[in-house]
Amino acid sequence: LIEDNQADAILLKEILNESFPGFSLKTISTEKELLEEIHKGYNLVISDFFLPTFNGMKALEIRNQENEALPLIICTSSMDENTAVECMKAGADDYVLKADIKKMGRVITHVLENKQIENEKKKIEEVQSVIFEIAEATLLSNDLKKSLGQVHTSIGKLMNVSNFYVALYRKETDSFDFPYFKDAHDEPKYFTNVDRARGVTGYVWRTGEPLFANEAVQQELVKKGEIDIIGHSA
Repeated sequence: LIEDNQADAILLKEILNESFPGFSLKTISTEKELLEEIHKGYNLVISDFFLPTFNGMKALEIRNQENEALPLIICTSSMDENTAVECMKAGADDYVLKADIKKMGRVITHVLENKQIENEKKKIEEVQSVIFEIAEATLLSNDLKKSLGQVHTSIGKLMNVSNFYVALYRKETDSFDFPYFKDAHDEPKYFTNVDRARGVTGYVWRTGEPLFANEAVQQELVKKGEIDIIGHSA
């Protein structure tokens, strides 16, 4: 909450506690404090429009530059129609007059629901874009290593892929080829006809199931005798 009036802050907290019991509220009043707090994982910002050292438009500007996905609601004693329109154009998710402060719980619920829908839509669009990039890379290039490098880069837009490789099973020798192998710890390698039956690759091949192979999962599989760690654990 960006608010310089302590009485207004107390009233808002009492009203919000009815809609969100046990919620946490941090109150600040300066631009410096906003810059310090904006990346600390808050769900929402509520900002007064008129403040002693800056205003709601500046708060919106900072939010847009520093953490665009963070919802921000303007709350003020008075606002003419033109100012309200300018706030919405600048990226405010909604605004509430202090005379209508009891509406704030409903407004917050609406804003958070809309933000969730927006984020899900954006994620779908990002995934679709990456799928298109991967299809393009595999169809338009005859260089396998170059194509797999593009696949690696594209998937990196969605998740951490500092450890990434592609394994191809060789049936005639019951072994694997690794035409693309990048590791955060080891040097890049390109090798063929390798026995990985006891590694994570062999485990995934045997089970036919996807595996989120973080270090804890790998160590558990080692304890069960399912795999041996080859190289550094992820």
